[in-house]
Amino acid sequence: MNSQAMCIILSCAMGASACAVKSAPAQKKELSFRVTGDPGEAVANAEVTLDGRRLAQTDAQGVALVTLSGHEGDAFDLFVRCPGDFQSPAQGTRVTLHRLAGNKRTEYTATCARKARTIVLAVNGMKGHSLPIVVLGRMIGETGDSGVATVVLHVAPNDQFEVMLDTSAPEDAFLRPRNPVATFSTKNEDDVFVFDPQLTLAPRPKPTTVSRRPVPVQGPPIPIRIQ
Repeated sequence: MNSQAMCIILSCAMGASACAVKSAPAQKKELSFRVTGDPGEAVANAEVTLDGRRLAQTDAQGVALVTLSGHEGDAFDLFVRCPGDFQSPAQGTRVTLHRLAGNKRTEYTATCARKARTIVLAVNGMKGHSLPIVVLGRMIGETGDSGVATVVLHVAPNDQFEVMLDTSAPEDAFLRPRNPVATFSTKNEDDVFVFDPQLTLAPRPKPTTVSRRPVPVQGPPIPIRIQ
């Protein structure tokens, strides 16, 4: 058998095999998606979609069961649509069907990043009370009678925010430094920050005393009559 005949036979055999695979009935394959936010945090109500169509939704444990129908080697790009407080991943997950995997359920993972992080800010203004706490030009609270305060902020992850203690009131004129400011950098996690500007009281000026001297009397002396 010459080489040309052998090539024709191989081509026919390969074509027949491919046709047999495509003509076989589609099979269903079940897989699971586990969606988390922070490590160990399950994200409920996240949707697994295909071509914009919802296939499944995660439960309270952050798990969604997805059933795909297709032939051996078929590939699907599945996307996770996160609930409102989370950012959906930009990249999809490529899933390829394989008969060799049998009935074993394959698990895929996805992460929903939080749109905002919770920051606990402890403010120490021991030398001044009722000082406004200002963030991004907006008063968010004030120190108490003891000069301290704790506030909760919701800020963007991997960002910066500025905090100021407003000491511009007349009764706070002797506090130093004036209107102290601090800048904090957030990470992609909840955190605790301490703002301690080390306030001090400037010495108050001593009142000046005016010494009075006797005023000389002009003109002749006034006679004094002694009785």
